[in-house]
Amino acid sequence: MKPQRNFHFEQVEYIQYFGSSTPEVLFYLPTPALIPHQWRPQAPDALEQLIHLNGNHWRKIINIICKIVCHNPNSWREIKPVLLQQSPNTHKSVAIVVVDAENLTKVSFTPQTQHIVCSKKLHELLTNLTDKIDSIEKYSIEELVFNQRHKIQLHPPVYFTPYLDYRQFPNGLIDLLRKQLHPDVAKSDPRQQALGMT
Repeated sequence: MKPQRNFHFEQVEYIQYFGSSTPEVLFYLPTPALIPHQWRPQAPDALEQLIHLNGNHWRKIINIICKIVCHNPNSWREIKPVLLQQSPNTHKSVAIVVVDAENLTKVSFTPQTQHIVCSKKLHELLTNLTDKIDSIEKYSIEELVFNQRHKIQLHPPVYFTPYLDYRQFPNGLIDLLRKQLHPDVAKSDPRQQALGMT
């Protein structure tokens, strides 16, 4: 089954786009998913259908996204059926887009959305787009460091992260990014306090 094409957000045509039409967090991925026949992203079993067709690789992607965007870090499993809803109250609204070099030239990193650019490949593509890097680097530059191998470069609201796979993006790094995206929740989260993250 071929990936669907021609999805739009902010006048950009993406290879794939699914999730909220007004996302608080937008995840950029380099590799498209196979889309099930007559798939509806807001259906309760939509992600299970997607995972069934695409395998464990997409299960990891979805699990990591759930852990990053959920308000309560202990409830990430419960938000999976509603991850792609338009206006959730259990997590930040989410969209997932698949992009390539051509799409990236048209992307506008608007400040009202948190932009999670996943993978070294997309980071390198963006680095080659001088005007995009100039527009991103006007924001402050920081790093979230879990250890020497696992880091996120921050230009809020743009975050350059590893690919969404546990070998590259372990739970400790997920927790650090959650703190950035949920600053009010992080202050009252005993799990993050125990990690010395508040």
